[in-house]
Amino acid sequence: MTFRVVKPLVAFIFISLMGALIFLPVIGVLAGNLWFTILFLLIWLASLWTAVDLCIFRWIIISEKGIVYKELSKHYEFSWDDLKTIGIGYVPMKRLGSIPWLYFTTEEFSCPILHGRKMTSDFIMVHYRKKILAEIKKYRKNDIADIHFISGKRK
Repeated sequence: MTFRVVKPLVAFIFISLMGALIFLPVIGVLAGNLWFTILFLLIWLASLWTAVDLCIFRWIIISEKGIVYKELSKHYEFSWDDLKTIGIGYVPMKRLGSIPWLYFTTEEFSCPILHGRKMTSDFIMVHYRKKILAEIKKYRKNDIADIHFISGKRK
């Protein structure tokens, strides 16, 4: 089954905000300031590309063979035998609290805080969703680390 790395609602909100920010270069045009227009157009284009890349072009595929992570420039693939840890960790956000992420790694790893962790050829993470967890449980049973952290507190 194929999933986006970020939740569809998050992707929609993020891209919608980028679309709404198109007014910044328009303000430069209306003000008659060419440099302001160019600067904000470049910032807007870079932000839009980041939003589209993060929200649309990054996928995770879970199948009987294992986990596949795809984006435009990267492709990582783990068989179920290669995976040593599947867990749930959190990325702390100032105003939103902690956001849960599922992580997959070929290393022995168990950490509830994933802040600053990057995707590599031996570490993949994806926004936590019950559908993804259910799909994983079809192929791996009872070996998901830190499953008790789902509510944000140890049980």
